[in-house]
Amino acid sequence: MTSPVYIVRSERIGLGTPNIEGLETITRWFQNLETTAYLGQFGLAGTVPDEKAWLERAMAPDRDQAQFFIYSLPDGRHIGNGGLFNFTRSATATLGIVIGEPDAWGKGYGAEAVKLIVQYGMFFRNLHAVNLRVIGFNERAKRAYEKAGFHVAGRLRGAVLLGHERFDELIMDITREEVDLTAMRALIGQLAKP
Repeated sequence: MTSPVYIVRSERIGLGTPNIEGLETITRWFQNLETTAYLGQFGLAGTVPDEKAWLERAMAPDRDQAQFFIYSLPDGRHIGNGGLFNFTRSATATLGIVIGEPDAWGKGYGAEAVKLIVQYGMFFRNLHAVNLRVIGFNERAKRAYEKAGFHVAGRLRGAVLLGHERFDELIMDITREEVDLTAMRALIGQLAKP
């Protein structure tokens, strides 16, 4: 496996472009029913053809999405995927993220990756706002999004059905005014100077 190239990085994670080398890892993640339940894909287990199709779309140049592999630092281990999609003319996009490695859950990688993806989107893609949806029982994800600066913007009561039980779906968002873009600005040498 080749060493990842990081497009942007923070203290503990780096974001790199998706590549075919991640296919086996991603397929393993999406065969974990706990992982797919947190994403609202109840009872679905990803297959190699499913994940290969997603990966090919994620690798294709597309102005309406920005997909990343999430790597832990300093070891460069692929621990998740995340990105922005559904770009609109009003400069909004939707965030999606998964920390697929169970031993990386609950350690703050998700919140750090969310911050980095949002900063990238706000600075380089000129977004005004980023939104997401999260199932009410996914407390770990809600905490990560709140830690990254997201706020609950709405609630769809009882919108999700799992095991004959209904759960709310939360709509969360963050706007450009709530995001510190200093780190992204510093990536452009001449902008980093006061």
